Amino acid sequence: MHSGGRTGNHNRMLAATIHVRPATRQTLEQLAADTRSSVQNVLDAAVEAYRRQVFLEQTNQALADLRKEDRTWKEYRQEIEQWETTGNDGL
Repeated sequence: MHSGGRTGNHNRMLAATIHVRPATRQTLEQLAADTRSSVQNVLDAAVEAYRRQVFLEQTNQALADLRKEDRTWKEYRQEIEQWETTGNDGL
């Protein structure tokens, strides 16, 4: 798969070739057709969705680890309660 180059100050894309399985390419092309978009846009959206998924999974794991430590979890909850209280101060 090859992405085209585009010049500009803010959105400069470098050309890159990535290797994907034929089934993956077919899925990308089908999604692009279904959404009337480009394969590049579909791939960009997929990578962003995966980045967000990984972030949330890591956040959930960190919170699960935090819950295992009673004192630390209690301190965390107290801090959250303080922040929630300051949200009602009218500022």
